[in-house]
Amino acid sequence: MSHAQQPSINEQQPSIEPNVNRQLKAAVPDPEVVVSASRRQFSPSYKRQIVAEAEQCSDNGQIGALLRREGLYSSHLSRWRQAQDRVN
Repeated sequence: MSHAQQPSINEQQPSIEPNVNRQLKAAVPDPEVVVSASRRQFSPSYKRQIVAEAEQCSDNGQIGALLRREGLYSSHLSRWRQAQDRVN
């Protein structure tokens, strides 16, 4: 482009750089909103069901797939198995 073909500063498209002030405003939480996290609670029947399903898993990766599907950690399954062993 020659100098005559370049758009003037006023004709150029606006910058697509993020607005720093808007980013800071979005990143700072509202002090009036109180969010408290709570632990998930699982019923005894649900725990027994998951332990029973895990016992039926025989192929590699099936227990991991079960835990991912249910949104659980392996520590959940470990503790539930221990609790079931104490009862039996």
